[in-house]
Amino acid sequence: MTIANGSGPASGPALSAEAAALYSPLALAYLGDAVFELCVRIHMMELGQLPVVELNRRAKALVNAQAQSRMYFALLDKVEETEADILRRGRNAKAPTKARHASITAYRHATGVEALFGYLKLTGQEERLRYVFQLCLDAAESGETDESDETAAASCPKEPAADSLPEK
Repeated sequence: MTIANGSGPASGPALSAEAAALYSPLALAYLGDAVFELCVRIHMMELGQLPVVELNRRAKALVNAQAQSRMYFALLDKVEETEADILRRGRNAKAPTKARHASITAYRHATGVEALFGYLKLTGQEERLRYVFQLCLDAAESGETDESDETAAASCPKEPAADSLPEK
């Protein structure tokens, strides 16, 4: 299976945008998680011959909730309105699982990114998928953050400084 030309055993006929939008955001994210992972792995292979340990290390820097949360904010103002709607629908979906290594806010933003990837794959928009993935890579490589991302992080409870704790 390849992303490049959309051929392979898993590629069926593309759905219309209306038909794809009928899927729940979590179903889109379910597919999008795999699509995003495949895009990252193909990108890793395009970097050249690297030890598998290094490939995994670099992939993990992209395939995690914090990185995908940054990608979410980078994508919001660069995608079409229907795509931004998919991002927001994915973000607002209530997943039955809990975030293990990320804040719930970052986890929800990551779900939005994955939902968009699932939507683009279902609708057969391979060129658009590659473009959006490149935007994600650019955001990850630049370390882009958004004020909203910083605001979300600021709203998370922080432990008080040791010197501000009451004495026992």
